[in-house]
Amino acid sequence: LWAFNPGFGAPLYAHMKSALTFDQGFIGKLAMIYAVGAAIGGVVYMKILSPRYSVRTLAAALILSGATIQALFVFMVGAYSAYALNLVCGFATSMALLNAHVIAANRCPAHAEGFMYGILLSTANLSFNISQTLGGYLYVHVFASNIVPLLLLSAGLTFACIFLLPFFDFERGKQGSEAVLPAGGH
Repeated sequence: LWAFNPGFGAPLYAHMKSALTFDQGFIGKLAMIYAVGAAIGGVVYMKILSPRYSVRTLAAALILSGATIQALFVFMVGAYSAYALNLVCGFATSMALLNAHVIAANRCPAHAEGFMYGILLSTANLSFNISQTLGGYLYVHVFASNIVPLLLLSAGLTFACIFLLPFFDFERGKQGSEAVLPAGGH
């Protein structure tokens, strides 16, 4: 559900071009701001959060923050809100992806890390592309080019991931290896 929910990337781009009348140069700056947020998020995750909190706690916090940020895109009405939302979205998304990779590394069998990483990325890429197609279809054919219900649906499905957490073991398997990250979970 984290990677596969109705994606709103292309519909949000269309919304920014038509409803908000952002030009291509400004949208490019937003992508740069997103990347800056992602870089900062990676450092914050590695240096501040992962030493202090367990992988499970971080997963719950990142699901809640990700769903909230997705829902907040309904308030993108101009340049300043677009800058702020893209910075915060990049920040939270990078931390969520890092945490997902830590979970996968902790759970994969010893000496199969490369293979499992390939499977994880392939599955995530497939899910992401299908979700973008689904989001575009819903935006055009179900929501009549209204971005708000798509954003809220996507946020709601991201939030639903919180209910899956009790079913997962987040720590390193019993192959005798130490957990990859974070230290706070032990």
